[in-house]
Amino acid sequence: MKPTTAAPTTMGPTTAPTTKSQTNTRVTPTKTEDKLDSIAEDLKPGSSENSIDAALNWIVAHLLIPTDASNPKAYAEKYLSVCSDLVHSNRSDYWKKDKGGASNVVDACSSLIDDLAKKSDADITIETSTIVATTKSFPAANAFEDINVALTSTSEVTISKHEFDKLEITDGQKISVSMVTYKYGDLITGRSGDSAAADKSPVSEVVAITVYVGDQKTSLPVSFVLTIKKDQAGEAEQPTCVFQKTGDNGEATWDTTGCEVTKSTGNKVTCHCKHTTNFAILMQVKEVKISRRDELALEWITYICCTLSIIALLVTLIVLLALRSLLRSERVIIHVNLVVALMLAQTLLLVSGPAASTEAICRGVAIMLHYFFTAVFCWMLVEGIHLYLQIVRVFSAGKDRLIPYMAVGWGLPILIVVITASTRWYGYGENGRCWLSTANGMIWAFVAPALAIIAVNCVILIMVLRILVISAKTKSEGDYDHIK
Repeated sequence: MKPTTAAPTTMGPTTAPTTKSQTNTRVTPTKTEDKLDSIAEDLKPGSSENSIDAALNWIVAHLLIPTDASNPKAYAEKYLSVCSDLVHSNRSDYWKKDKGGASNVVDACSSLIDDLAKKSDADITIETSTIVATTKSFPAANAFEDINVALTSTSEVTISKHEFDKLEITDGQKISVSMVTYKYGDLITGRSGDSAAADKSPVSEVVAITVYVGDQKTSLPVSFVLTIKKDQAGEAEQPTCVFQKTGDNGEATWDTTGCEVTKSTGNKVTCHCKHTTNFAILMQVKEVKISRRDELALEWITYICCTLSIIALLVTLIVLLALRSLLRSERVIIHVNLVVALMLAQTLLLVSGPAASTEAICRGVAIMLHYFFTAVFCWMLVEGIHLYLQIVRVFSAGKDRLIPYMAVGWGLPILIVVITASTRWYGYGENGRCWLSTANGMIWAFVAPALAIIAVNCVILIMVLRILVISAKTKSEGDYDHIK
């Protein structure tokens, strides 16, 4: 079996696909083919969303080549031409409205090429401006060479012949392999999921690979090379090989299970996955690997420092409660609440490590940590507001403000945590860490309020310092009024 190389595609307006061999036979098109021609005609530059919706609905409903198709290859060409138009970069605004991006188009187009591969005994390559599809069909007895196909100038697929040797194949069975490359992989995003890769867009082409032994779909280990698009990789990021899986709810997500980077040179990334499906490259923040010795040292530092902090906070609380005469002051009451919130947060932080072994307990600890650490920042905000009212808004002093202070200090964190837990419950206690998940931006449920409070307190500090400077200057001038 000789390797097959597909010529690279050139970016430009969507054009009719070409194949390695053309037929001049005149045939009468079927109703399905007429409808496909009509859809292709409607998908002109500037076509309405209704036309795009109609085309998408039609191709999703027609995943196989019609049995009465006059020329299966010609039908596949027209079908890919429609798919190519739908997944062109000029449709990016349309696909941004769908969290799953163009995943439906990829699934439909790949299914049709799979059907073409099973129905054809010859190798076929179809090229459009955004899609390159290659099929290889051969008797199972002839599987004595690696399949090595350069789909485009930036993508390559390899399936070892040893993988075919492991299959239980009966005499006379045919092996069909279909490989489809989608140029604009960034249009194909993960629809949902909690993993770090789930909602990212690929920085490479997307390659769909399917293998059939007879009519039976078979999953085999596969290696492929993809190229990261220019300006897509950050210094703090590394390439990750992913595949697209479909969950029980029908939602497609990007996942890394069974895939690994075997080589990365410049923008070219070589991946090996233990199965065949849709593949791409995502960029992930580099994970810092910590040795067990360093990890143990960090745990001890955390336990010791948190314990010392809790002891110091407890002493502070006892002193404040012992001086009962001071408790009439709003400022001291604010201090007491801040100390209590911080002490409870530090205590929960100590138990979060052992709690990580049980998912339910870990999730509960994560929710409470979110609440008490948010409460710490909210009481810091109350401290700033109180200082502002005492120094800047002097005439507002004397009013009872404890109830509003309690509402901000203890009530606002409840509101934040309830909203977060009701929308992203499974983001608490993920991956054995009793804290908020960093995937899908959930960590911002804590970071955003904290940053906002720090910004407000900085503004209050500037205003208070301004008043103090003016007061000091005025007092200094008054000391010299008698000298004239």
